[in-house]
Order: sequence, then structure tokens, then C-alpha cells
Amino acid sequence: MKNIFLYLLIASGMLLADFTRDYSTDTVIDDQRALMWQDSEEVPMLIWKESLKYCEDLEFANHEDWRLPNKEELDSLVDIKRKLPAINKEFENTISYRYWSSTERSEKKAAWYVNFSYGQKDGYYKTKKSRVLCVRADI
Repeated sequence: MKNIFLYLLIASGMLLADFTRDYSTDTVIDDQRALMWQDSEEVPMLIWKESLKYCEDLEFANHEDWRLPNKEELDSLVDIKRKLPAINKEFENTISYRYWSSTERSEKKAAWYVNFSYGQKDGYYKTKKSRVLCVRADI
């Protein structure tokens, strides 16, 4: 029975990804999804539309191809065993707060966010400010 449960966890992607911090660039690499995450101390509070542009224009860690993550990518950072912040331990500069995703809600006036206080996800009006965490494909 334990083997079946472990298989289901692996198949569903619920096991924590392998993350590695690069201290020289303030980035975190998600080896499982081949993503590089910005984890700098200077993270702005922006409305949703500004957040999209911020990531698109970001020049960080010798890369210029950053983007705002979708809700699944952002949710993959949540570590439910941790609180305040409930994010993988390799993220040293990400605080307990709401972070925008690029995924819009169906009503289009809101977009999805992840709050790393406890890992909750919900929609938030795009005209309100949240924090920004950018991502890029680490190919």
C-alpha cells in the first residue's frame, strides 16, 4: 500500500521539487521543471499589469528572458511543511506575502496569486498591488 501511495505522489507531482540556490546570482534553480527563479532582496509591489511588464523588462543574473510565472509554476514553490513563509527553504529573500501569477481568473478583473504565508491561492483584483517573483526557462 505504501508503494502505491508513493507512486501516486510522484505521478501527481506532489513531491517537492529539487531546488538549488545560486548565491552568486540570487537565483534558485528548479531542476525538476528546468526553471530559474529570481530571489533578490529588492522585490517591488506592483499592480498585475505592471508586474507582467516588470518581468518582461527584467535584466537579472545575466539574463533578459524573464516572465511572470503562471499559477501552477508559482504554486510549485509552496512547501506546506513550512510556514511564514511556506516556500522552499532555498528561497531566502521571498517573504510571507501575496505574489502575482500571470494566470487571469475567468472574470478577467482578477488574477491568481499565491500567498507564501501559508501557501494559500486565490484571485485578487488586478488593480491592487502584490509582490513579484520572476521566472525563466533554465535550458
